[in-house]
Amino acid sequence: MTKQSGFTKLVVAAIAGIAIFAAAFTTIGLGARQSASADPMNAVKAAPFAVLMPTYVPAGAQLMRTDVFRNADGSADADLIYVFGNNKRLHLWETTRAEATLGAKNPLSTGTDVKGTLTTWRQDKGMDGAVVTLSARIGQVLITIDGPLSVEELLRVADSVR
Repeated sequence: MTKQSGFTKLVVAAIAGIAIFAAAFTTIGLGARQSASADPMNAVKAAPFAVLMPTYVPAGAQLMRTDVFRNADGSADADLIYVFGNNKRLHLWETTRAEATLGAKNPLSTGTDVKGTLTTWRQDKGMDGAVVTLSARIGQVLITIDGPLSVEELLRVADSVR
């Protein structure tokens, strides 16, 4: 048996502590998480609700990541990330939570109405204050869509969700 230095024991204990914390956070904080970055559609297919998918995205946009989270209250969230040209990203966040907030605000209580063909969307600035966000409740799902696009282009994506 080899003798371990005090520093080595400290490092091993720290790594074990981080692993225990991460496991507890994933289990307690996030609930069951399904992620499929190798094939993002796997998470969509396994989601506990019908994830709204856009039938139109900007030219060159590729679905790169989809995460689905089950929440402790029985609701679920989905994050869809599309990447296109020069590291731009289009983000769709969906939730079945009845009282959903994005950051500290309810995305349906701020901003202005934008009439789309699918529904009336709420246009506002994203949490960073720069990116335009469109939000609406479609059936039981609250969806927010943001990205570095014009309002018209973002609305075209929003109106294509099914």
